[in-house]
Amino acid sequence: MTHDTRAQTTIDLAVGISLFLLVLTFVFLFVPDLLEPFNTGSQEETVAVNRAADELTQRQLGNASEPYVLNATCTAKFFDREDPGSCNYGDGETVGQQLGLDGRLSVNVTVTRVGHPDLSDGDDIHCWDADTTSLTVKSSGDCTSGSGDVALQAGPSFEQGSVSSVSARRVVTLDGQAVSLTVVMW
Repeated sequence: MTHDTRAQTTIDLAVGISLFLLVLTFVFLFVPDLLEPFNTGSQEETVAVNRAADELTQRQLGNASEPYVLNATCTAKFFDREDPGSCNYGDGETVGQQLGLDGRLSVNVTVTRVGHPDLSDGDDIHCWDADTTSLTVKSSGDCTSGSGDVALQAGPSFEQGSVSSVSARRVVTLDGQAVSLTVVMW
């Protein structure tokens, strides 16, 4: 009878394979979580869109002591892309820069009638009528054709269903009317 000096049993092999599979499972489950802070996701966009909507409605287009009441002159200047002057919004080439965003996201800001969330046809977009210096509801095409009328929509147009987006809506008062200010980021 010969003696083998190896001393490996079936139990040793089973324990070794089990430990290997547990370590491999750990790597596959937890490494993506370790890398997640370096990926952009909708959670960051949600925070950014809410911050932008709050900044516009509580400070930049109005007065911090009277939140959600927009200054008509500053609002018209913001959407007409004029120099802010005494208004609180930032000066920049794009809406994102005016809101202090870094440019990774596209931003659209629109003022519409309260309760009309569909912005695709442009029929509910408010205009600032330069002739009467008041807020009127016109289609977006009529806003730009008038002399000095300002469509209260800024930023690139967003096509629903084309990419994932996040939005924030605030009901505000502008020129004595309740309107809805919507910020969309994608």
